[in-house]
Amino acid sequence: MSLRKHDTAGLLGATKVPFVLRDAGRGGHCKNADVRTDEEVLPALKCLLDDHVLGAVLKANGDPQGGPLPRELLPNWATKWAKDFGRDVYPVAITYVGTRASFDFIVLASPSGVRGLFKHSSVEAQR
Repeated sequence: MSLRKHDTAGLLGATKVPFVLRDAGRGGHCKNADVRTDEEVLPALKCLLDDHVLGAVLKANGDPQGGPLPRELLPNWATKWAKDFGRDVYPVAITYVGTRASFDFIVLASPSGVRGLFKHSSVEAQR
């Protein structure tokens, strides 16, 4: 996964516009974005690259759980964004679990590339 490796070129190559980024985490690290041009992609994804907790969980989790997600089985946190699915978009759910944080992603895959990413995080407060 390009995000785990901080592979900016890989991220840009896989991401196709229009692209949506949605963050459901409390105090979400990313702002919701509707990306319409190639020039807007990297600024929208920068929040993912800059999230140190996410980076640590991705690096510690080489084999995440995941697979195709039927649209009718969207988790509650993502149902408000069902309207963001395009016609040829196939949701794929991926879960990364770390010691103090977990991340749930729904990747909006299409034949041409990734059209969106929904993110939900749970981070344990530091003591």
